[in-house]
Order: sequence, then C-alpha cells, then structure tokens
Amino acid sequence: MLAKVPPKRVDGKTSFKSLAKYACERDHIDPETGAVERRECSTETNCLDKETAWREMKAVSDMNGRVKDPVYHVTLNWQEGENPTDEQAFEAARKAMKAIGMEDHQYVAAVHRDTDNAHVHLMVNRVHPDTYKAVYPDRDYFKLDKCVREIELEQGWRHSPGPYAVHERDGKKVVDWSKESPEVWRK
Repeated sequence: MLAKVPPKRVDGKTSFKSLAKYACERDHIDPETGAVERRECSTETNCLDKETAWREMKAVSDMNGRVKDPVYHVTLNWQEGENPTDEQAFEAARKAMKAIGMEDHQYVAAVHRDTDNAHVHLMVNRVHPDTYKAVYPDRDYFKLDKCVREIELEQGWRHSPGPYAVHERDGKKVVDWSKESPEVWRK
C-alpha cells in the first residue's frame, strides 16, 4: 500500500464541495457498449449525511477564521491485483486518520475501483468539530507510511517500498525503518 497526499490545486485553494464531488461520484464506462454513466462510489462518513458532509465541514471550518485551507486530502492505494473490501478500505482510512492525529475530525472516505489500483480517497476537516482547533500534521508522509505497513500486516497485503518496512525480529514481524536509521534512509 502507498499513502499519497496529492498536491494542492494550481490556484493554491481547495474546496470541500469539489473534492466531495470528485471523490463520491465517478464516470463509469461500460467496456462493451462504451456508454458513460455517473455512479456513486462506496462511501463512509461520520457526518450526518454524505450529501451534506461538505456543508457540515465548511460550517465547522468557518468557526476558525485563521485556517486558510481546512481540507486535508490523502489517498491510500493498494497494489495492482489487490482488491480490498469496502470495510477493509474504510478501516484503513480510519487508521490513517488516527496516525496523523485526526481521528475525531469530520471525514468522508470513498472507495474507487476505476483504475488498476483500488484506492480510497479520504477528505478530512483539519478543524476539530468540538474545539475548533486546526491540525496540521507534521511529517505526515512518514506517519502514513508506517501506518500502511501496519495495515498491510493486519490485512495481509503485499508490502510496498517506503521509509518503513516489515522486519522479522525474534520470530515476530515488526514495522521499523527500512534502512538502518532515518539518517541513512534520507541519503
């Protein structure tokens, strides 16, 4: 598995509304007829409804006027040929949110199977719904990479290369730096 935090839009802004539309609805092309139809993806949210989730997130983020970009977007990607169930994908998304310290934040997770690699888009509100404090996870790439190695172990997926790897120590599989030390890996 790989976790990717996509780059911001060219204009530097993001939008709950546009990301929710992209993540939750996809065009599906019938391979036999070539007909294009709009289909909803499997989604999970802790908001009242997936249709109103972006509005709820916007309302909460507006409570903290200092936050310039309240949208946090990450994708969790399985290797080609791996096909997680929707529940496995949603469980992975919840673990990723916990790894970066956003487990209590509003989110929408949407599973996409429209490419060779199954993946889940995770849209999280940086602003906490109760405290209105914003979270900007530092070193999120490393936290997410360690998290996906743990998910690979738990769910039985093949291991992808990254800063963290699965090692066998004393007969147990553990997740640790793929190189001897972080300094060696950075070189």
